[in-house]
Amino acid sequence: MLSPTGSENRQPAPLPQTPRFSGRIGWLTALALGVLAALLVCRNFELTTTVRIMQNEATLAQVEEQSLKQQLDAERIVAARQIADLTAQSASAPMIFVNLVASQPGEAKPSATLAWQPAVQAGVFIADQLPPLAADEEYRLWLEDTSGHSVGAGAVTVGPTGATRAEFRAEQPMKDPARITLTRERKGVVTQPTGPILLIGSL
Repeated sequence: MLSPTGSENRQPAPLPQTPRFSGRIGWLTALALGVLAALLVCRNFELTTTVRIMQNEATLAQVEEQSLKQQLDAERIVAARQIADLTAQSASAPMIFVNLVASQPGEAKPSATLAWQPAVQAGVFIADQLPPLAADEEYRLWLEDTSGHSVGAGAVTVGPTGATRAEFRAEQPMKDPARITLTRERKGVVTQPTGPILLIGSL
């Protein structure tokens, strides 16, 4: 039946729905991209910091190596001057030079030279690349005659580069020393060599 106005009864058209689901996806995507960007920034910062630390460590290592080299050169210069001084004084006290060699084959080959004045039974010991010692150990020099009797000639201190120089003197007079040795000993009062012989040379 028609209404009095001649038109049919009609329901109002439904309102269009808001695309809530699509909006949520866009928001989650933006959030995920933001988190990813933050993680990338943090990771880049960590990598940059690590690279800088490694570069600083490499620079410090180079500086330390150069410093040790300069110290070793300085020690050699001082040792050379000491030998020159002894040579200048050797007119009244003749001097001999002795090369010491490793006593055991196959071990590290430290180099050592001895400037020896028999008349005063004293001299200068110069070595390079001596193996490091434990805290309770030390190197000691010994004079030995042909019968095997030994007389101490003092302890030797090793420098940080493995180089050392030491003035030494026989603790007791020895008439005809035949050789000199460098041994590894326990710290303390040592009257006779008991440790292994590292270097040996004939006088």
